[in-house]
Amino acid sequence: MSRKSKAIATSAFARVLYIIVFLISAPVRSMEKSALLIDFNRDIRPIFSENCYACHGPDQNKRKAGLRLDHEADAFKVLKSGKAAVVPHDPAQSELIRRVTTSDPEDRMPPPDFLKQLNKT
Repeated sequence: MSRKSKAIATSAFARVLYIIVFLISAPVRSMEKSALLIDFNRDIRPIFSENCYACHGPDQNKRKAGLRLDHEADAFKVLKSGKAAVVPHDPAQSELIRRVTTSDPEDRMPPPDFLKQLNKT
């Protein structure tokens, strides 16, 4: 995949993730609408599992930065840095969004040397 293709794929994924972060914290208003809303276990956990659990999953011995993404509530916790991976109703303040969209290889998530990288699927 070319550098431009990777950038487009990452950008598309980041936009989807931005929407997910915003919607995951929205309350369910009715059972009819719940099928239209984002569900952590159905929609988000598979993305985190594929791309984030190696460093931010259930294994506390491998967990980085104290961030655990396999439980929905943990994604909202304030970390030692004073930031939260996901800030309800405020994706622009969510560290997760900053990390997946940054071009700085020191801050980029997943790290550039990680075997898997985000894509738009």
